Amino acid sequence: MIAVLSSLFGAKGGIPAFNQLLVRTLVQFCRAERQPLRVIALTDEPPANELLGALGLLPSEYVPCKGARVRCVAALVSSRPSRQSLVLGHVNLAPLALLWPAPVAVIAHGIEVWTPLPLLRRRGVQVADWVAGVSAHTIDRLIHIQQIDPQRCVRLLNALPEHQFPAVLEPEPLPADRPASPLQLLTITRLCRGEPKGVDLVLSALARLPAGFAQYNVVGEGTDRARLTALANELGLQDHVRFLGQATDAVRDELLRACDLFVLPSSCEGFGIVYLEAMAHGKPCIAAAVGGAPEVVLHEQTGLVIAPTPEAVQLALCRLTDPALRTRLGAAGRQRVRTRFLPPAFEAPMLALLRRLSPS
Repeated sequence: MIAVLSSLFGAKGGIPAFNQLLVRTLVQFCRAERQPLRVIALTDEPPANELLGALGLLPSEYVPCKGARVRCVAALVSSRPSRQSLVLGHVNLAPLALLWPAPVAVIAHGIEVWTPLPLLRRRGVQVADWVAGVSAHTIDRLIHIQQIDPQRCVRLLNALPEHQFPAVLEPEPLPADRPASPLQLLTITRLCRGEPKGVDLVLSALARLPAGFAQYNVVGEGTDRARLTALANELGLQDHVRFLGQATDAVRDELLRACDLFVLPSSCEGFGIVYLEAMAHGKPCIAAAVGGAPEVVLHEQTGLVIAPTPEAVQLALCRLTDPALRTRLGAAGRQRVRTRFLPPAFEAPMLALLRRLSPS
């Protein structure tokens, strides 16, 4: 079996985390079926062998392409002629399905399939034997926007990466013994133009509230950071908002432990694994009622799912000044991660897809 991925170790975020779970499952499946495995990662630089070992990969099974598309295509084409099945980890890679003679599965993650794909990508998705999506909303968009036969669509369940298990398996955290204000808010996301993640909505909501209502930390980097920083300054929030840039896993976890709630009223989440990270730390979430986020954050159960407007964010923040409500929602979120979003929940539908894909 061959898997072509956009990134495995070359970036942070939900898709690389998903891909690491995918590779663990591929290794498990291929060893059980005594099949060879080759993983091609488009944007990766060569990693340390211990990272490969942690996923169960051998160096000989892994091809990092350093962002070179020609090398990625060559690594795939060199495997022909082949009866090996092909897994494409992102719809941007779907044109590769047009080159492949054996069964192909394409995985869709969200916003990239909410509007009609460019011709080659769309054709690649349409010729694939199976098209998988990480949320019911993504499957709906595949069917109604990309015109994929529902019988070829497979729902996958995302999950929390293995290195974050301790947060969700530890005893329930005790409520923080500290003054009721300011409320400690946290967002972790890319800050990229064209991706409406809702940070500007949070800033506008805070400008409507009394000075000192909240301290807002934003973790992430991207082309929209300068605009958002300028907006915070224009709204007079410079003393209450910190743009922290990229953070290590350890710093991210410390910020999640220290915050009162996680706020990401994004209008472009196909799933939103970052909500799972917050829920694993017992934090209630504010999410927008758009895309796949409402399938992760349950309204009034593990957080508040709202319209993506400053007014709705303002009302949600005011409600979550109640520490008892935050504690109840946060505890329910941790339990939801425990029961639904750990790797066994990911592996079952993925293994079923691989069995369908694998030649008999």
